[in-house]
Amino acid sequence: VGFVLGDFFRTGILIGVISAAVVIYVTFEILKRVFSPNTAFFVTILLVVNPVFVQYSYSAGTDMFFNALASLTIFFFLKKEKLNYRQIVLAGICGGLSYLTRYNGVFLLSFVVVIFFVNYWNISWLKRLKTAAVFAVVFVLTFSPWGFHTLSEKGSFFYNENYKNIAYEMHGKGK
Repeated sequence: VGFVLGDFFRTGILIGVISAAVVIYVTFEILKRVFSPNTAFFVTILLVVNPVFVQYSYSAGTDMFFNALASLTIFFFLKKEKLNYRQIVLAGICGGLSYLTRYNGVFLLSFVVVIFFVNYWNISWLKRLKTAAVFAVVFVLTFSPWGFHTLSEKGSFFYNENYKNIAYEMHGKGK
């Protein structure tokens, strides 16, 4: 997108704004399904006027894009009242992309536990196993090209040095 628009900073802002719109829509839809339309409306309004949300909506960073992908994972997971493998595949893709955006997106793999023990769709154990496997496999396949790249370059499929970013922010910034 940056190459098309010619300005990577403005492109980052555009991606943030589009991602914020996705988060707003998906938040409303998830809350409407789980609670009620009134609850969804009021919580979404609170989200929209939250100063931190507004700030990250027009920031050129990965925060809002990650939020959109994580929200889409939850949205696709809960979208249908009956089990729908297309939705599970879409949830797995969005989950894998969220992991690529930020490694803490790994929390979305916890949907495997939800599939087994919450039994949202009221399905048999065999179908739960199949559904959990589909979600997990799609999730992993989505980020596996990056994993194979880091394996060939760094010797680890899950190579990650983000702890250095945190250490710098906490101990080295300004020194």
